[in-house]
Amino acid sequence: MRILEIYCDSDGPITDWRHAVLSLPRFEGWNIDQLNKSPDRESLLRQLYTDFPHFFYKLPIHHDGSRLLEVLMRYHQNSDMICQKRTVAFDQIRVNILTAIGTDHPDYNQASADKREFYHYKHQVSIPVVCVRDSCDKPKVMEHCGKHEVTRVLIDDFRRNCNEWEDPIHEVIYGGRNIALHVDIDESNKESSYDVNQLLGRLSAIIHEEKV
Repeated sequence: MRILEIYCDSDGPITDWRHAVLSLPRFEGWNIDQLNKSPDRESLLRQLYTDFPHFFYKLPIHHDGSRLLEVLMRYHQNSDMICQKRTVAFDQIRVNILTAIGTDHPDYNQASADKREFYHYKHQVSIPVVCVRDSCDKPKVMEHCGKHEVTRVLIDDFRRNCNEWEDPIHEVIYGGRNIALHVDIDESNKESSYDVNQLLGRLSAIIHEEKV
């Protein structure tokens, strides 16, 4: 059996974490690069999550994220029907939201619950939500892929996550094929907008085994 497993990051590709943070008075005049490079980043975010314990649950879904989520839902809900078409290269498509809570969050369990309820309750999205503590933990999901012929796709806006996902050692250990689709968000932009049509085109090419 040939299986395609799609893992999509939440904050950035779907939700506008960036705009929500930079819109707060405490970060007035900041851009995301300044925040990420600040020596106080961890303490700043820890204080933010302490002051707003349900921050993840209240995040907005931006326009491009809405389009991406719509397509992922279609793959998730109609996997059998899609895979029966001759143009599709896989016997099964599995879709997951793969999201890191962050080591700077003071309550991992609460944040995980908020992220799951954000999709399953607030937005009625049935896609499984897989939470990990840190972004570097994302490749660990490969341990649970079983013995089928698996292609694993990561959609993520963090370049390091994409590089680690495609590390050849993971294919040696877990088998299968790993492909990362980097969501290119302009670092100077205060919102998480990107070329969603280009991203979806690359994902479609993988599903149909065309040249990516």
